[in-house]
Amino acid sequence: MMLNGIEPAVGDSTSEGILISDEMIEGAQQFVDKVRSIAERHDAMGRVRLEERVEMRGIHHVMFGTSDASIDLLELCGEWHMIDYKFGHRAVSPFENLQLAAYFYGECERLQLTDEQIDNAKVFFHIVQPRCFYNRPASQTWETTGKELRKLWAKMKESALDAITHELSARPKVGPWCRDCPGRRACPTLRTNAGANIDWINRSWPTEMPLDAAGLELKFVEAALAQLEAHASGLREQVQHGIEAGQHCPDWAMSPQPGRGKHWLVPPEDIFALGDCLGADLRKKQEPVTPNQAIDLLKKAVKGFDASLIEEYAKPNPGSVKLIARTDTLAHRVFGAK
Repeated sequence: MMLNGIEPAVGDSTSEGILISDEMIEGAQQFVDKVRSIAERHDAMGRVRLEERVEMRGIHHVMFGTSDASIDLLELCGEWHMIDYKFGHRAVSPFENLQLAAYFYGECERLQLTDEQIDNAKVFFHIVQPRCFYNRPASQTWETTGKELRKLWAKMKESALDAITHELSARPKVGPWCRDCPGRRACPTLRTNAGANIDWINRSWPTEMPLDAAGLELKFVEAALAQLEAHASGLREQVQHGIEAGQHCPDWAMSPQPGRGKHWLVPPEDIFALGDCLGADLRKKQEPVTPNQAIDLLKKAVKGFDASLIEEYAKPNPGSVKLIARTDTLAHRVFGAK
């Protein structure tokens, strides 16, 4: 919407029925700024492809995806930029990113680029992730070439061929992809592997290890944690669905959680008038700032400002319902944590 000149407002609803928040707008603005900074350097906004389906039939006959933004600058400067937006917290790296590599493969296939055009293309993978709380910038870039990406494409083709050839007999393979697999709650391979990891973790280990052994051990532990988390997330969904359907689970319950932030109860004009009266500008373009931002601005403008005044104009956002471990069972009272 924003890249097409539409200014969404806090409280508007998307086509999927999701209410737009101030945090969503601020995050999207970073993606918009990234796309524009690349395209406008070459006066090439007209070359930006947004949210368009890309097929990769050369990798797998039913493989496709929808790239967030793709900018073809091959004719102008020999570059191609793939920009992907991540609103989640899990860190995603552009380095050898298979998702973006697949998108670029699809673009090459769509345009029927020659081998020479592909090999000589300077390719840039950009990940814009404003809510990743690791010690890293919100926008990261990896520069490579079409020739180097052929290694990743070969890897994908090999995996696709293996899946097609052995689709009736092959056993599933555990890995990072299990975290987002919709079938993980009922996957016997993941369950078996998770059980093996639990047994392995419960063994006793020497307190001191050589550095190379400790490094290798850490690699195994990190992989085991990822697989256990994938298994746990599938079980959470199953347990939550059962409780919401009215079934009883002795160890888990659904608990309401407080919401984050507040939203305005009065029209923007009343908020603007309040700020003008107290000497603070509460405008952000055509919309008011958030209630918490308004409190910060009013505290700077008015010495000893009483934040309870805002409670007459705003109320907390509704919270969510979260799955939590029950602490009222006999087993927990006997064996539970202190």
